[in-house]
Amino acid sequence: MFSFKANIFTHRDDYVTIVWDQIEAGKEHNFNSYDETESSNLGVPYDYSSVMHYSKTAFSKTSEPTIVTKIPEFLDVIGQRMEFSDSDLLKLNRLYNCTTTTTFLDSCHFEEPNICGMIQGDGGKAKWARVQTVEGGPQTDYTNLGQCQGGLQGSWELYHVTLDVSNKFRVVFEGVKGGGASTGGLSLDDINLSETQCPQYTWRIRDFTSLLATTPAGSKTYSPRFLSPDGYSFQIGLYINGVTDNPDNMAIYLHLTSGPNDDSLQWPCPWRQASMELMDQNPNIQHRMNNIRMVTTDPTKTSTDSMGNVEYFWDDPRKVGSLVTDSDGSSFYRGPGYGTSSYITHDRLKSRSFIKGDDVIFLLSLEGL
Repeated sequence: MFSFKANIFTHRDDYVTIVWDQIEAGKEHNFNSYDETESSNLGVPYDYSSVMHYSKTAFSKTSEPTIVTKIPEFLDVIGQRMEFSDSDLLKLNRLYNCTTTTTFLDSCHFEEPNICGMIQGDGGKAKWARVQTVEGGPQTDYTNLGQCQGGLQGSWELYHVTLDVSNKFRVVFEGVKGGGASTGGLSLDDINLSETQCPQYTWRIRDFTSLLATTPAGSKTYSPRFLSPDGYSFQIGLYINGVTDNPDNMAIYLHLTSGPNDDSLQWPCPWRQASMELMDQNPNIQHRMNNIRMVTTDPTKTSTDSMGNVEYFWDDPRKVGSLVTDSDGSSFYRGPGYGTSSYITHDRLKSRSFIKGDDVIFLLSLEGL
């Protein structure tokens, strides 16, 4: 891991203004800048989104900024701690003389006429065509969804496919039509191949922009229920506009729920790790900076109910949960929630491609450690 900060970047003052009067006494040295004889930027331009960059209120003696970006749009971007930026990764590769990566294979968003070197296969009754719109929808490509004036959402859906290969391979996309007449079609966009594990589930919240504008603070939205690979049922609770005393942050919580396998499962739920990941919908997986929160089910964790009884937090939801009614009228038990009231600020939520075509997508999983 590299140890230098973006804040000591040569020519830093061309990009940010340091508000020295706001810095806590004795912390001024954190804002010193150095020339090329003491610190190298490794030939990488200044990066507001670097994971090493201080936030706007770093070492502030009040809540006022100590760093002001010369480009105002980046004021709420600096200080992100979600993932390494592209420049961070480039610096790491140059610092350690790495020239390749082992997790990324290919990406294509079909914006260039060469369509990423893809070719038409043999056979078939129809050919793939590179187009901007299709009769009947979608009315815009997914790469530019939400950016084109007047663009409609269409019918784009996110899919993950696991490939179990160990030798050189070729990926072939084939559209297969069922029997009988058909006026439909198949469109592909933003294809990424990587040596990473696919998420178990996706939760897509549509019309999120409207929900963000109208949902009151303290109001909770629940995901559908999902089953982990070993049979535990769970769902996610989301406060879109935060809990009542923290309305500027989205809050997110994991709940175990009653399910079809409860009688054969081990309780309290032992050492399962939940991943709750808000997807940055940038078309290139290498440019994404997803926002992730992990929760582990510690079987020894306890809580006290309203009657003063001590319970195991991750015990069988039928024992420690509340009976609730689902949107389809069915009933189930929902256990207590555990997570954070500061999942992501609304400013950061709007700073990247977390919201696209008015939708957000969560990537969810629950698996053993």
